[in-house]
Amino acid sequence: MRGPKALSPGNITSTVQLGRAMLTVVRHGSPTPVLESGDIERLR
Repeated sequence: MRGPKALSPGNITSTVQLGRAMLTVVRHGSPTPVLESGDIERLR
């Protein structure tokens, strides 16, 4: 059986990914004021 990430890789964000993205934004800023799942994925 596949997990949700395998079915929709650009739309699922884990809490670990979210936390790391938050730290990255605090340290380095963000190109946009609103981040979507794909943006968070790219911030890692």
